[in-house]
Amino acid sequence: MKACSILLSLLAFVPFASADDLAGHALRFDGVDDITTVPFSPSLDVLAEFTLEAWVFPANANTGGIAGMWGWGGSPDKFLLYLSGGTVVGRISRAGVPFHDTVSAPIAAGGWTHVALRYDGNDLTLIVNGNEAATTPAPGALSSVPQDLRMGIQDIGATDHFFGGQLDEVRLWSIARPTRDIWLDSKTCRTSATSGLVGLWRFDEALGNQSIVDSSGNGNDGSLGSSNAIELEDPVRQSSSAPMNWCDLGFSLAGSAGEPVLRGVSQMKGGARSYLELRDARRKSSVALVVGLSQVNAPLLGGVLVPSTEAIFFGLPTNGNGELILEFAWPAALVFTPAYFQAWIQDPKAPAGFSASNGLLSDSGF
Repeated sequence: MKACSILLSLLAFVPFASADDLAGHALRFDGVDDITTVPFSPSLDVLAEFTLEAWVFPANANTGGIAGMWGWGGSPDKFLLYLSGGTVVGRISRAGVPFHDTVSAPIAAGGWTHVALRYDGNDLTLIVNGNEAATTPAPGALSSVPQDLRMGIQDIGATDHFFGGQLDEVRLWSIARPTRDIWLDSKTCRTSATSGLVGLWRFDEALGNQSIVDSSGNGNDGSLGSSNAIELEDPVRQSSSAPMNWCDLGFSLAGSAGEPVLRGVSQMKGGARSYLELRDARRKSSVALVVGLSQVNAPLLGGVLVPSTEAIFFGLPTNGNGELILEFAWPAALVFTPAYFQAWIQDPKAPAGFSASNGLLSDSGF
């Protein structure tokens, strides 16, 4: 498309950015005693439905806990994701049901895998790299288990099993998220609150910081180890290589269809087809796509303009579902700094006649 060819000319001679910039830090667990602890709060006590997600890099095929809330010594779980001999396992405890519901699928050691456990009140589903790998019927609701949320440990039958490897971008939702959204958003780091997100742990605090901050806005901060004290059971922060190529910067402005969502559907890599996808915008409306080389967060039309305005492409149309797909290719020789995107949509139900998508950052060119 013509707009994208103009964009390429604007960015062609700007410096290279590394692939690790958006992934930030991960936590490395030693498989011996390392854990993190997030104190119990009512917002974490999901009951009707939930989705738990994480990027996981197992160092080996050993058994060990990824994340979960459960009672100690064999008392009921609420939910738990863990590894067991080359498989990833999800389990829940339903209220009034005397057994656990379990789903499992193979997982490879030595590389990053995105795993998600989803419960919608009827079925329990395990999603691995965007594919529904296992599902089982489980009608009802979850048990209320007022326990801390822990990462890196699995306790079943009073036996502790510790995770060895890396974790990044752990998210807990109070909703059952669609599989497609789980997979597309797995490549996008989040920096702010969004509907249904009750816990977001990115582990991007400074090296040496004992806290793990909850970026969901719910205040579910935790700590390395079992307390804020420096302990042998603390996992270690390190640069993350998890494949997150985009970052959702927030600041959407709602219109007639709610808050428009802008996503990067694929990595913007030299020579490959790349996509931007706008959803939940006003149907059959006109869109202005703003592209910049920096983040300005300037007030505009009752909302926030996220990118600087190196380029604005007017008159892009949404379809009858309020969607817009932009497809383009980056030349193989192109290297550039991260780019910022935001869509503004004509919408008479928005505060000043325009709704706006979230700002979106692309760490591209690697």
